[in-house]
Amino acid sequence: MALPASGQITLDQIHVEAGGSTGTECGINDTDIRTLAGISSGEIGFDDLHGKSAGITLKSYGMVINTNTNSTSYSGSLSASVAVGDMIVLAKTTGYGDYNYGSTTVQGSSPTTITSNRVWSSPTYGHFQFLRFTATSAASSISVSCSEGSTNRQAMYVYAWLIGGGAQYEDNARRGASTGTLTVDTGEDGAIIVGSAYSWSAYAMPNLNNTDYETTFDRNYHVWVGHAVQSGTAATYSMTVATQGSNNHIASFTKA
Repeated sequence: MALPASGQITLDQIHVEAGGSTGTECGINDTDIRTLAGISSGEIGFDDLHGKSAGITLKSYGMVINTNTNSTSYSGSLSASVAVGDMIVLAKTTGYGDYNYGSTTVQGSSPTTITSNRVWSSPTYGHFQFLRFTATSAASSISVSCSEGSTNRQAMYVYAWLIGGGAQYEDNARRGASTGTLTVDTGEDGAIIVGSAYSWSAYAMPNLNNTDYETTFDRNYHVWVGHAVQSGTAATYSMTVATQGSNNHIASFTKA
């Protein structure tokens, strides 16, 4: 349960929200309390904790790169308040190019690949990847750079989700061209479920109960991204992937 948005709050309330036990020793500068406040160093006060929740939150999301330019390198950014420990999740889709996936950096560092798929169309390949990165420093934006080797990519699309509150990657839940119902055990602090798909046909896009964006990509490819948020007490959350994409991926994130 989130701390009160205004008025008096006690150090004990803050400590419990941060994961401590009531009545036990703590200090306003403790690491877990600073993490809850989103302030890694410098001055911190009780007002910085108003409305804070130990559960994970979807802080921001949107397009980072969206272009049909023929190039071997792409970069872009999304304005967002990134705190230490936030999880940045990327859905990266490329147009025609060489066989290799190329390389991606987030905030200047290499992310972890959740999954990679190729879409073959002679004589070249389109690519679809999910990546995640835990921020090690605060920033005012999410920055992404992609290097695609010596062969031009004929387009690039990167979508980002920023998850706050100490999220961990929970479930490589569903990928490929499958449909059906996905069930996620959210845990006591809820879960955030994100998804993206890459298809030749606009009619082969999935439905994750909440669609955020769909676009026609280069060479008549289509890209879809969506997310669903379940917060509060423990629950089992189910959603339906109603129609298949040529490549789709759905992953869930819960409190670490």
